[in-house]
Amino acid sequence: SIFNQPVDEQVIWARYECDLDSSFERVFHNKGWAWAERFLTSYLEPFSVNFLFTRGDPSPRHNPLSRGQLNPVLIVLIPLGGYVLVRWWRRYRNPVYFLPFLVLVLAPIPSALTEGGGSHAIRLYQFLPWWQLIAAIGVWELSLILKRKQRLFLVLIGLTYALFSFNYYHRYFHHFNQIPWRRWWNEGYRELFDYLNPIIDDYESIWISPSWEPPIVYTMFYNRYPPQLAQQEMKISPDRLGKFIFRAFDLTQDRIGTDKLMVVPPGELAAKDGIGDIKTDDRFKVLAEFSNQDGELVFYVFQLVSLE
Repeated sequence: SIFNQPVDEQVIWARYECDLDSSFERVFHNKGWAWAERFLTSYLEPFSVNFLFTRGDPSPRHNPLSRGQLNPVLIVLIPLGGYVLVRWWRRYRNPVYFLPFLVLVLAPIPSALTEGGGSHAIRLYQFLPWWQLIAAIGVWELSLILKRKQRLFLVLIGLTYALFSFNYYHRYFHHFNQIPWRRWWNEGYRELFDYLNPIIDDYESIWISPSWEPPIVYTMFYNRYPPQLAQQEMKISPDRLGKFIFRAFDLTQDRIGTDKLMVVPPGELAAKDGIGDIKTDDRFKVLAEFSNQDGELVFYVFQLVSLE
């Protein structure tokens, strides 16, 4: 939520720059205004040409190589479709013709209330299809206007749309897959659970650190965890599911024993004081390690055998 992000420093700095009396500067520079500015900026971002047609969602999980969320040919058809809807409303006075506009106004609100939500395509999934609907109305109207050249127009529109689509798929299949986005796809979880599943009954608990990515989804999927049990055990922020515990281990507090397994990314181990090379450290017994397709090490599976 944008309300969970601190704005105190922003407000203090704004008041410092302001030359008004302190009682007045509080009217213009406070947390309410700061959050309102964040919300408005995030709310307007999905309507921008940058998001819709040129760069789109910056996350490589949602968008390959800075492509817009919509086919560029729609930039011409959307204004026409909008004009047609307004004209129909003026002629028939049927409020249904304003439904696409209403949805477009309301749909970005939930996303805009989240940090980074203004360009988050997944949180805006109810927003994007209505642009396509309006564009389709524009195509239909143009085809009626052209009459005798209707077929030629539809063929040209279809070819133009296909050209942009082929360009998109070319980039997706022949460029995007060459870039090392392994971190974004969380490679290693499938191989990890191929290793863990046969030996689960041999251990009291299996600790999986959440520092790499929230592991509960992968645990349920690759472990084929029974949905009935998951629904009974899960909380809003679950830290345990059966034998699986989703918490980073603590060298000073966690109980020693070979009846538990630890699954931890190398980066987390490097950040802990007193841990050098886990393979040569007598406190740990490394049982397995997993890498992604680029050869980057992503998980150690080990036992904590000593605190000395």
